[in-house]
Amino acid sequence: MSPANKIESLYSNGAAPSKFCAYFVSLGKKSGVFGNLPELIRATLDLSN
Repeated sequence: MSPANKIESLYSNGAAPSKFCAYFVSLGKKSGVFGNLPELIRATLDLSN
């Protein structure tokens, strides 16, 4: 599941903000020092529109 899809899934299931934070942190660890943070930010902004 791509980061954007995972975020969308959390969002549509009404996940608590802490779940998003935990997911961002786990992704950051996996990618090595938040390598894909810009993509995550973009995905998050897309959801809020």
